[in-house]
Amino acid sequence: MGLRPIWLGLLAVGLAFSATSPMAEIGTPNVDDCPIDVPEEPPVTCGALTVPEDHDQPDGPTIELPYIILHSTADDPEPDPIVFTAGGPGYSSLESVWSFAQSPLLNDRDIIIFEQRGNRFARPALHCDWLVWEEETIGNTPCLDSIRSRGIDLTAYTTDSMARDIIALRRALDLEQWNLYGSSFSTSLMLL
Repeated sequence: MGLRPIWLGLLAVGLAFSATSPMAEIGTPNVDDCPIDVPEEPPVTCGALTVPEDHDQPDGPTIELPYIILHSTADDPEPDPIVFTAGGPGYSSLESVWSFAQSPLLNDRDIIIFEQRGNRFARPALHCDWLVWEEETIGNTPCLDSIRSRGIDLTAYTTDSMARDIIALRRALDLEQWNLYGSSFSTSLMLL
């Protein structure tokens, strides 16, 4: 009964993708790369995936998407980890690390928590100065204007692009198959 509430409203799908993503790169991950505080147990690895801002323009600007791997407590974990992204869109996935660190899902396999493009710990993050935004009159777009002024192509921040990021992460981590686990908005993302 303890896991049942976790699964309500969430989608867990095991899929193997054959699509490619141009220019996906992953550095050497380690715990020192964590953008947030992480638990001491279970063992944790942090890293970042670099992908094109526009997957169809591999030579264009790139973005950096952090991830956290919580390693299974099993002596011989299953080879297909779980990858999780949070809902929103706009809610940081990485902040779920503390609840997943205590999850019984770690009894069998690793859990990879992946930050979606544009979210809090992604580079770039799509944020604005809310104090300025609230002071502007209705009809103006100071928040969007501030994002565009940083050279960010907002047309590249779509559900399709996020799905392609997930595929790129699987390939960069050299995983043949994994299980997709999304909450709220991310259930649609995982189906895509």
